[in-house]
Amino acid sequence: MKLSSIIHKLRHEILKMWVLSFYFTVFFIAISYFRFAILKHAQVPYTDFGLGIVKAIVCAKFLLVSQAVYPIKLNDGKSIILHIIGRSLLYVMLVTIHLLRLRKLLWQKFMAKVFYIRLLG
Repeated sequence: MKLSSIIHKLRHEILKMWVLSFYFTVFFIAISYFRFAILKHAQVPYTDFGLGIVKAIVCAKFLLVSQAVYPIKLNDGKSIILHIIGRSLLYVMLVTIHLLRLRKLLWQKFMAKVFYIRLLG
């Protein structure tokens, strides 16, 4: 590969990283501000705005890596929206199944501890 094409790809990746980071930063800081407003109304101190930037950078990097590992291919004539909706539904189903399984395991561990505490006094 030529040096100019490598530099062009690197600039393109850095630009995508900045754009995604900015987008996610706005999103996460908006959520943090909403949480801040609710907790301020309840008179609970809360400052978490800097963590929104860190979350945004991590999400942007995760998105770029997942795009590099498993890119969306549009070969069958469907629109990109249908591909995204299909994969999003599959992702939601997988995450829900794993979270339910995790909840069940944690609940069993908790109940086992309660049982042993009551049993042993």
